[in-house]
Amino acid sequence: MAATRPLKSGVACPLCGADVPAEIIALHGSFDCPCCRKPLKISGLYELIVKLTAVVIGFLLARGADLGVVWWFFLGVLLSLLLIAPIWKVFTALKRPSLIESIPSGPLRLF
Repeated sequence: MAATRPLKSGVACPLCGADVPAEIIALHGSFDCPCCRKPLKISGLYELIVKLTAVVIGFLLARGADLGVVWWFFLGVLLSLLLIAPIWKVFTALKRPSLIESIPSGPLRLF
């Protein structure tokens, strides 16, 4: 069971309860807990919410440009990609991401 102690900064490791500094938490991929060295990642729901927010804001900004449908789509995709990093920073400032253990997947087997 994870230890319950006040966090200095960042988020608690779900496995050992140690403080994981916010600087090493990545939106994409996994990272290691500085204490137990187990691979961690942010929860899929948190990542999905950040990315969907970027898509919605990107398309709303593109729609405001009043371009044709094809250009509106491409500008919306481009703006969404550019907005992921700033929205990630805002979300982490407002609500700490929840961490889960990152289970490495083995080779893909079709049969």
